[in-house]
Amino acid sequence: AAQGGLASWSPSDFGQCRMAALAWRHRLEENEGRGDEFLREAQAVWDARATEPRVAWDWLYLQLIVWVQQSDDEANARLFKAAFAVMRLPGATVDMKSLFVAQTKQRLDAAESETGDDSNDKGEPVLEPEELDQVLACFQSIWREPTRTVELWSGSPLKGIVSELRRAGRTDEARRLIDELLAPARNGNKAELSALPSGAAAELLLLAFAEHDLTAGERLLEVAFPESRPKPAANLWWGSN
Repeated sequence: AAQGGLASWSPSDFGQCRMAALAWRHRLEENEGRGDEFLREAQAVWDARATEPRVAWDWLYLQLIVWVQQSDDEANARLFKAAFAVMRLPGATVDMKSLFVAQTKQRLDAAESETGDDSNDKGEPVLEPEELDQVLACFQSIWREPTRTVELWSGSPLKGIVSELRRAGRTDEARRLIDELLAPARNGNKAELSALPSGAAAELLLLAFAEHDLTAGERLLEVAFPESRPKPAANLWWGSN
């Protein structure tokens, strides 16, 4: 809202209120030259009490604040660790799980910025087995969730998940996941494709494009996005003729 030409903001829920309060506290501590000390103190509390919901959420909020300011490899790693701790708490919602899964795309972007690909030898460290298992569990629990939206799936997390599996040496599992997800498109299952929320269909289309699966991509365009499908002779979407 704006009054007298000045913009104002108010939190829409408790989480936003809590994060805003922590952001102000962090800024005030930084102004006093205590920003790093404040974060070290907060981390000490988290290290000792990470299984407590309030502590876990506050640490995640702080890492989001730091990530917005820094957005480097170290901030990415801390943010993922904080999100992983929250995902292990009971009662995770679809939104929470979706945001956690989307962290894999940020990690992929960081790895590709340093190596030009998603190889193991440089870039973001490979996830620990339990962390990757948590990513997969969250993904599997929300993939068929009918309330998914494009916003929940923005950033192509499917490509990130596949990359994480490959980087961890779990290539067979990555292939099985790809085959499972693209099977309806490859088999021409129009009923199943038509029932997909637009966000999920868009994710599958991006995955098909990344895997150079022309058959799955064309069928997804035909069923889920008929208005975007190019003429077969031109095949402009896939850059071929």
